[in-house]
Amino acid sequence: MTVLLRNITNQTQTVTIARPDQTYIRSVFPLNYLYLTDTEYSYINPPLATGVWTTEFNPIVPPPPIPPPPPFPTGPQGVTGSTGSTGATGPQGATGPQGTGSGSQYVTAVLNAADLASLTTTPYLFLPNQGLNVTTVLDSLEYKYTPGTTPYTTTPGMALTLAGPSGSFNFDIADNLTTLTVEQGLALPPFPGSLSSYSTNTTLYLQTTPMSTAEVTLVIVANGASLFESAYFLLNTPNTNYYVWYTIAGVGTDPSDPMNSLAIRNEVAGRTGIVVDVPHGAMNDIIADNTRLAINASAPSDLNVTSVAPNRIHITNLVGGTVSPTIDSTQRPTFFIFSEQVQGTTAYITGGDGTYTVKVGYHNLTYTL
Repeated sequence: MTVLLRNITNQTQTVTIARPDQTYIRSVFPLNYLYLTDTEYSYINPPLATGVWTTEFNPIVPPPPIPPPPPFPTGPQGVTGSTGSTGATGPQGATGPQGTGSGSQYVTAVLNAADLASLTTTPYLFLPNQGLNVTTVLDSLEYKYTPGTTPYTTTPGMALTLAGPSGSFNFDIADNLTTLTVEQGLALPPFPGSLSSYSTNTTLYLQTTPMSTAEVTLVIVANGASLFESAYFLLNTPNTNYYVWYTIAGVGTDPSDPMNSLAIRNEVAGRTGIVVDVPHGAMNDIIADNTRLAINASAPSDLNVTSVAPNRIHITNLVGGTVSPTIDSTQRPTFFIFSEQVQGTTAYITGGDGTYTVKVGYHNLTYTL
């Protein structure tokens, strides 16, 4: 097969043919032709720019090239004349033509379980346009899972994210045999606005987003008469495990103190202590609020504690993930009531031999010659 390329611009263009054994560049004058074999055409890299070339396969008769005009011969240098007067300013030139792109193009990723797991740290890179002065508009986003012999193991919180400068769009990995098509300009919550308005040389990323669930614990605080100095409970987060212990009017002993029994020290070993001081005979609402203030001040990046009633607080992990529930000490209990409201979970994907196909359709809205 033969291929005929025509430079339709008013500037000389080049074509780089990167064959395995050698790379060479062919120059084509304005409105001229380049005659290639199908092998040479297949090795063009980078790809031909939109709006610069026309392509004809197996032409009947290749048109003859139009040679550039020959240069005029240089004559002998004449005598320098006197300086002339300054000429009038010429009219401003007309604005060059603006072209319009045509036809949708696609970039496709086909991913297996190992690929999906690695996308958490190394996103898959889409480069939907390489041209200059081009605005890209996304036409569609298609997503489909093709099962193999063994299904994937996932959690509901694992998602694929298509991210770009205008925002991101999540779709659940656990959705099997799902095809999602997004028409141009359609608003996609939580995608802000629409999938249009992507600027020159837009980069889109496809990555897996662990959407883990954070642990939430309800604590019902006992009356001060039931709370003894040095009592404590055990609190866990994905980053740090804590023990929350109490002093009464400043009096109490840290459970990690070497003077305590081995059983107490073993129960808090490897944990970080948070001390809460309460006054003598404090009511449960004071104890609850002092507990809230102490935890928020000591672990602001791991925990957030809020009041839900005078003697009740919610302890919420700020990082999602599977953790052991909050429990009272077996050695020096607080006699608080601990209730797991939301179980922390960790998003993951493992195993399986099926594939996920993500196809992004786009077109070049405008380009400037």
